[in-house]
Amino acid sequence: MATATPEQLTEIVRVFAPLMKNRRNRPSAFLTIDLPDFIESRGHISVGDGGQQILIEEYKRRVDQRVLEIVESHPALAALREGREMTDDELIDLEADVTY
Repeated sequence: MATATPEQLTEIVRVFAPLMKNRRNRPSAFLTIDLPDFIESRGHISVGDGGQQILIEEYKRRVDQRVLEIVESHPALAALREGREMTDDELIDLEADVTY
């Protein structure tokens, strides 16, 4: 167990007190990136094991729809919206849902 003198503790308070305004309860897991999201909307893309060709616009629509379904209904994201911590099981389920 470490011990400190009152003078040492006072010095620590003097150094760190001005920095406490920058303190967060927990670090954010999200980054904000100010970049446009472009997608080429002409042509075809191969999907699935059989390499089915579909229009990129249709593929994007399907992906967007699936992402919105997950965002609206997934328990891990509901916990995030409510300010609760996500459980390990919820995170594992979320990973499985978005990598399918």
